[in-house]
Amino acid sequence: MPRTVITPITDAAQRTAAAEIWAAARHAGGRTPSPSRRVRIEEQLVSSDVALLATYGDKPAGMVVAEPYLEDGTIDPTCGHISMIFVDPGYWGSGIGGALIRALQAPPAGRSGRG
Repeated sequence: MPRTVITPITDAAQRTAAAEIWAAARHAGGRTPSPSRRVRIEEQLVSSDVALLATYGDKPAGMVVAEPYLEDGTIDPTCGHISMIFVDPGYWGSGIGGALIRALQAPPAGRSGRG
């Protein structure tokens, strides 16, 4: 069974893979995203505090974007919110979504080796 690995999204190739996962999941749900919406998703991937990509074996399989919680202008490190989480339809039911959620709960150093 292939291993799921979660890594921070740090470059254009990873952003493109994440945007493709988003588009595939939206399409599978009956919503074909517009080109302008895809551009906004890619921009959000650049500007987000936390954006993670899941690979299953060597294939991009899921993505999550999370933001910190602000309380009176101060970041509360104990909580935040998930802006979006998508799994490629070919990997639905494989545990990728759960792995992404667990990666968000792990300290930053723990985000690179989920399995």
